[in-house]
Amino acid sequence: EEEFEGKGNFSLNQLRAFLECPLQSNAKRRLFLPEDEEDLTRMVHEPVSLEPLYEWQLLQKTFDLGLLGATGPDWIQLYREMLDSSLLVGALPTALFEDAMRRKHIEILSSWERHLRDLFQGKDWSEIQTAARKYLQGPLREDHPLLQFGKIFPDNNQFLQLKPALQIPECKVDEQPGINIRGESEWTFEDPQDSWKMVHFSIRGIRPKHWIRLFLNGVHLAAGGIIPEHTNLLLSCVSAEKYETKEFLLPDRLTCRDYLAKLAYDMRDPASAELFPVEAVLELQKDHLSAEDWPQRLEQWLEEAFENPRSRFSSEYGPLDFPEEAKRPDDPKGTMENRFGLLFNTIGNPGT
Repeated sequence: EEEFEGKGNFSLNQLRAFLECPLQSNAKRRLFLPEDEEDLTRMVHEPVSLEPLYEWQLLQKTFDLGLLGATGPDWIQLYREMLDSSLLVGALPTALFEDAMRRKHIEILSSWERHLRDLFQGKDWSEIQTAARKYLQGPLREDHPLLQFGKIFPDNNQFLQLKPALQIPECKVDEQPGINIRGESEWTFEDPQDSWKMVHFSIRGIRPKHWIRLFLNGVHLAAGGIIPEHTNLLLSCVSAEKYETKEFLLPDRLTCRDYLAKLAYDMRDPASAELFPVEAVLELQKDHLSAEDWPQRLEQWLEEAFENPRSRFSSEYGPLDFPEEAKRPDDPKGTMENRFGLLFNTIGNPGT
């Protein structure tokens, strides 16, 4: 088997994609698909089409601007500025900007703001801004949007925290080389008088994958010592309709580093490219199956999912056609426990 280029370098997005579908993520990595495309695909959690991808990007960047401005956000003005921004020139389909779509986008941005204010229980916008942080770990392109925003708001650039990639040294016992994990955090809010908060903003409801995204973000920041170990981190998923929260008591730093290292080693192993979508994991974990029952129940779940034309799950999206023909894990319960055990033991099953 050929080894991946840069086998010691990983991104948080790649690890998350591996949890969602090891089969398709392995194919993406072997085909050297651009990181930007991979990131946006995972953020939207649906088939890759231009409008949803750029719609999410437009709203996320507009909201970033609102968090960075000197006063409370004027979403109509900020939205207009983002449409005219060089960051999105030539990237946005014309059909996206009909009046009805504009109104929908302003409503989403206003809802995100309202829910974020509710999370902070009456604190004013300036206090929320003061607590806001984006942690960027690892090398960045010069045209990274947050770097551009930092130039636009030079007096309010404490939000941007540039850190080196997480470095985990080689393990001589297991003969595993050292690894580096880069990533961009979700919006994280540090309140000395309250718990830390981490927020993901969604345009299409709250899904289990969003909690996995937040979980990995928290583990990554704890592994790097950016958030203190054993911190009670409040995870929040915010959609246009509502917001939900889960408490996440961060494990100790060593546990977080070991988890990420094992996940990276597992992802790098070509044998891990198996059909094991996260949707099946979350659904079958609820039944507390024995190791003997797992293979049969997994096969049953996969057959029903592929036969159902309305079914949508992670293994259907990616460069590999006919994923149903791929190998299944020999020990699905053991594989689940290795990859998702820390998630289940801390925030529980996000599919329940």
